[in-house]
Amino acid sequence: MSDRLNESDVFVPPIDRRAFTQKLRELLALDRPVGLLIADIQDFKRINHTFGLDVANQLLICIEKRLFGLSLKGAFVFRLDGNEFAIILPSLLDPSLLVLAANKVCKSFYEQLVVGDRHIQIGVRIGYSSNTLLNCGVEDMLRHAEILLDDAKAAGLSYVDYDESRLLQPHDWQLESELNQAIANNELVLFFQPKISLKRQGKIYLEALARWQHPERGMISPAVFIPLAEQSGAIKPLTKWAIHSALRSLTEWPGYVSIDHADHVDHYSVAVNLSVYALESEGFVDLVTAALNIWGVSPKNLTLEVTEGVFVNEASKAVQSLHELRALGVCISIDDFGTGYSCLSYFKNLPAGELKIDKSFVDHLTEDGDDRYLAQLMIDLGHRFNMSVVAEGIEDQATFTILQHMGCDYAQGFFRGKPMPQDVLLSWLKQHKKERSDDKN
Repeated sequence: MSDRLNESDVFVPPIDRRAFTQKLRELLALDRPVGLLIADIQDFKRINHTFGLDVANQLLICIEKRLFGLSLKGAFVFRLDGNEFAIILPSLLDPSLLVLAANKVCKSFYEQLVVGDRHIQIGVRIGYSSNTLLNCGVEDMLRHAEILLDDAKAAGLSYVDYDESRLLQPHDWQLESELNQAIANNELVLFFQPKISLKRQGKIYLEALARWQHPERGMISPAVFIPLAEQSGAIKPLTKWAIHSALRSLTEWPGYVSIDHADHVDHYSVAVNLSVYALESEGFVDLVTAALNIWGVSPKNLTLEVTEGVFVNEASKAVQSLHELRALGVCISIDDFGTGYSCLSYFKNLPAGELKIDKSFVDHLTEDGDDRYLAQLMIDLGHRFNMSVVAEGIEDQATFTILQHMGCDYAQGFFRGKPMPQDVLLSWLKQHKKERSDDKN
């Protein structure tokens, strides 16, 4: 059945959470395996603002028709919220098939939806769960699916792999409150890790990494507090703090001058990691522009690192923001390259100037020929698209030398520099400058 729609068709799928809950409860009562997918339509508010309410309503009908037409055996489809749909799978033979079902839903929206004479491309993110995974009821299934949906949004991916330990972890409301307070009171600090040139160039790159020394719980990993910030909405003030702190620190480094002054040798560039939530927030480009102006830093001195999953939907607000930032002169870096859902098609119009090879491809370069081959492919790919390439996780001289021979541009890892606070970094920069001067002599 075609999902093409004329604007004269006006029946909008109702929001019916009650009917969804009742159907799911009925199916669970039969004591059979049941699967649940939650599909979140990306940028629906922007579509509404761009095309108007009538077209947005027609689009909802198209979306529902496409979900019904997926040939997922016996599936029930419900609209849960303005841009969120639930798909109940009553004949789930194996919970591992949930990932395949999520992939099927995502792929179904690669083809544009047609409303009247308009062709509209949408993106979708998926969360999923099953009563067989954790032996759970209606509310637990819904909560588990929403957790994986949030994880997919945070990672900039269409969906993420199932992680039981993640679902079992209770939400720490007290820690969330303390994090918000720590951000407001400027209690977090930045550590900096060098990216060393493998070609002995003068420019010095450093990546800013947020650290939280809790007064009672000790050092809390970013793997804990970053997702917490994303879930609570604190990611925007956290990102604002990180960008301002990184730029302020950069201006305090010895011999700092704007990269625009080509006659100077000591050029610095600082990198800040971005969450897709921050990228998609209103006014993010203005936030970055204001920070650069406040600290008097050239956009060329700032790199913003994002995971490759952000680029999957080229029409998303996040990608549009990256294009705007790139136009300002800010460098965009693709972090953890090779670990997400890579799609070479997005390289055709990519607003990025740097590619970072994930540590998992670097760890065994000295002993694994396949990893060396993959690393060389990634280096050549980056260079083909005029990007500099950084290898992450380098911990010994042998790996450093291999990457140097491969033509990699920069190395990052404990071998040449661990993450360090500002005071330790200042000493490291002086020593690095001395070593570089000795090399020239």
